Amino acid sequence: MDDERHLIILKLINFDASIRELKDLLRSFVWDYEGSCAELNCEHICKVIRRYLNSDLTKHDIEEWANLIEAREDITFELSKKSLLQNVIHELANPKLSTELSIKKGEEMIDLLC
Repeated sequence: MDDERHLIILKLINFDASIRELKDLLRSFVWDYEGSCAELNCEHICKVIRRYLNSDLTKHDIEEWANLIEAREDITFELSKKSLLQNVIHELANPKLSTELSIKKGEEMIDLLC
């Protein structure tokens, strides 16, 4: 992964910028990707959910963040928890297909992941 792409993907994984800024940064990349990947792990998701629980982020912020991550070819999931992480990102990205994020749901996800 080239350095610029890697830094931007890390910024996304860590939710270190606004959704608008992340979308603008990601827009310059082609969708198909065959290089090395950044790895998303449980702690990344827990950190973002904690920010929601602390009222630093909204449900909508989390949904958009997860949508930016879901199905990206330049992000891989921690191998030992790959299926779990993929499912959690899918749930967060698609609240109408699963359970909408709430304080209780966020706490349950943290208990499951961390």
